[in-house]
Amino acid sequence: MGLAAGSSFPVKHSRFRIFLFILLGVSALFAAAAFILPYEWGPDPKARFKIAAVQAKRDRSYYWITVHLKKGGAENHDLMKPVRLQLGTLKSLEPADVTFQGNAESGFTEMWYKFWVSESEAANPLHLKINDGVLTVKTTEGMPPIHDGMMRTFSNPRW
Repeated sequence: MGLAAGSSFPVKHSRFRIFLFILLGVSALFAAAAFILPYEWGPDPKARFKIAAVQAKRDRSYYWITVHLKKGGAENHDLMKPVRLQLGTLKSLEPADVTFQGNAESGFTEMWYKFWVSESEAANPLHLKINDGVLTVKTTEGMPPIHDGMMRTFSNPRW
């Protein structure tokens, strides 16, 4: 069975193909923006580092919050100054674990600070006090839906 001479099938098929290419292009732009855009537009230069991403993994009624930092300037991290996760209240938490990339002599280029945060505390905005500065980890109230044992990665502080 062939197409009739006046059939509009090739025209509709061509429009659909153009629509798919446009949709693919828009999707590629959003994906590229997620990698290009910074986590925070104006990180505190006194912090000496900037947040690259944050991971939240649910563990029953707690979360493992891992803050991935990248060096933001020429100054090295001061190991003598404590690093704390400031919760919405006056309470702050010490890291449960830390991983460094680089070495103490030449300086660390990346760091991962891991915090054990209760569900009620994680519902608050979170800030990281590091060196002499403060970085914004999370700005919103509440937590996004994360099932027990699951992990989500965030590329901006609005989560």
